[in-house]
Amino acid sequence: MGFGAQIWDGDGKSWIDVVQPSWVLDIRSKIHGDGVIKYAINTSLFKLNVVVVSDCNGEYIQKTEYSINGGEITYSAASESTFIVFMEAR
Repeated sequence: MGFGAQIWDGDGKSWIDVVQPSWVLDIRSKIHGDGVIKYAINTSLFKLNVVVVSDCNGEYIQKTEYSINGGEITYSAASESTFIVFMEAR
């Protein structure tokens, strides 16, 4: 679902600009191990996206695996990670 706005320039010409709104829903730090994070969202209107910042010890990066299914994020993190969860309009 996008939202539009009619925009006028200095010459009196107009156009429609469509934007896809998204919001930072949650920030979770020090996530590790296996688990599930649940959000009560209307999945017909919104979807979740995640940015994961994994721990880096200087030699290698500990990869955090995750999957998103509706309002649930299932994760497996070998070391502490930070999840930045976005809610985006469909």
